This record gives sequence, C-alpha cells and structure tokens, in this order.
Amino acid sequence: MNGDEFSGDGAGIFDRRSVIAAGSLLSLALSSGVAMAAEALRGDELPLRTTGLEHIGMLVPDVTKAAQFYGRLFNPAVHKEADPPLRYYVVLGKGYIALGSRATAPDPAIDHYCVLLEKYDRKAMDARLEREGLAPAMRGIVYDPDHIGLQLLEEPAGLASTTVPAGNIVEGAPLVTPLKMESILLRVSDLAATSKFMSLFFKEMRAPVPGQRWFAAANTPIAIRQTVGREKPAVDDWTVSCRRFDSGKVAAALAQMGAVILPSAPGTLRLLDPNGLPLTMKMAR
Repeated sequence: MNGDEFSGDGAGIFDRRSVIAAGSLLSLALSSGVAMAAEALRGDELPLRTTGLEHIGMLVPDVTKAAQFYGRLFNPAVHKEADPPLRYYVVLGKGYIALGSRATAPDPAIDHYCVLLEKYDRKAMDARLEREGLAPAMRGIVYDPDHIGLQLLEEPAGLASTTVPAGNIVEGAPLVTPLKMESILLRVSDLAATSKFMSLFFKEMRAPVPGQRWFAAANTPIAIRQTVGREKPAVDDWTVSCRRFDSGKVAAALAQMGAVILPSAPGTLRLLDPNGLPLTMKMAR
C-alpha cells in the first residue's frame, strides 16, 4: 500500500484526496450553516440577541462642564453633534458617555443605557413590542416601568454619523484608561414589574447580591434592586472596566474636581460626579 491509501477491515480502500475533499465539504457545510443561522435573524428577537452593554446617556445642567470632568477622567479627545443642540461624547474604549441637556429635565440623571444586538430591525421590533403591549421604541429606546430608557442598536454601533471630533476639551493625559462598560444597576419602584419587563428582553442570571435580580446582556449584567425609603427610581450605579491605576492618586484628583469619593472594594473606585451621578471604575485583571 502506498502513502496515498489506507485500508480497514473490510472497509475497502480510500483515497486520501477524497478524504480531504470530504473534510472540505464538511467545513463548508458547517460554515454555511453558521452563516444561514446568522442570516435567519429577523432583528425582532425576544429575548434579545445582544453582544453586551455599549453606552449610557446623561442629562446634565452644564454639558461642557460635564464633558470636561469625564474628558479629564477618561478621554480628553471628545466628539460632539455637528448641529445644535450641544451634545458631547466621551469615548470609553468600546462604548461612550453621551452628555446632553433637556429643558424638561433640569435635574441631573442617567436617562438611558444601550445594548448592542447581533441584528436589529427597528420597524420589526416596534411591531413585536406592540404585540407585547409596549409602546414603539422612540429613537430605539424602550422605557421600563420607571421610565428609564433601554436603547437598542445593532452591532457595531459606535458614535452616530451626525457627530464630529471636537478636539481635546481639557489638557493633559486622562486619569485612567477605560476599556468598556461592564455592568449597570438600577433601583426600581416595583421589583416584580421591572423584573417582568426585563425578562421580556433578557435571560435572568444568578444574582450574587441578596435582594437584587440580574439579567444577562451577553457577558455584561443589568441588575435591579427595590428602592428603599425615600429613594427615587434611577440608575443606582454603573461600572467601567479600566486598566490598572493608582486609586489613591485618581481619587485625590477627582476630589479636587468636585467628585465625592465613596467607600470602595479593593480594585474598584466608587464616586459621585460633580452632578451627583454615580460611577464605579473597576480595574481589569
């Protein structure tokens, strides 16, 4: 038997080229199957086929001051909308913070967070939401029972085509190097009602914190907890994964900029920004 053949007990003789060809056909069939599975997505799937959290939107009384704070912290090379009204964007590695203002919302707030979908068809999703008894998504935003916005965008999303580079809004290097948005925690007025809303969009995951319920946006959790006492529903915290940094030096610099530093676990730095909005920075391993 030469090097191009092999035999088995009663199995006959097989040409190696035939085996290779068969393997190639199998690989092609498998890859085609994956492609067909991707093409089969309609863009209105529930639960969502998400790749994770991408950005948050803040409403602040002074957009420029807020952009200067987050630019100094994360990335001074900001973007803005090409046309009024003024709206700045601070890029966080993958993702960003959108900073705007609204006359009807004078109090600082994180008004929405965004998840990216493998495929998103806004018209088809609006029709699906209507069948589920929900209002259509305004600008791709669906509102939970407390009117906190869940924005849906298709991967890879990123900054909109209406934005332009605005140069460095502050001098000097950023205090930390952000990598991505890692998680978000909402405090809600009715845990059962918001859990029902979340379960429509996400699969529930085990919550490691008592009293919370966690939902999976790919590998980035969306957590909810019940309001306590006089608390109002809001984004209670959100976390950005960062490269390792000197927490003492960063905390001191942020305090000088008007932030309130909160008790923090090892490897994290928790704060309230000058507008009283929460943030946790977590050092990546």
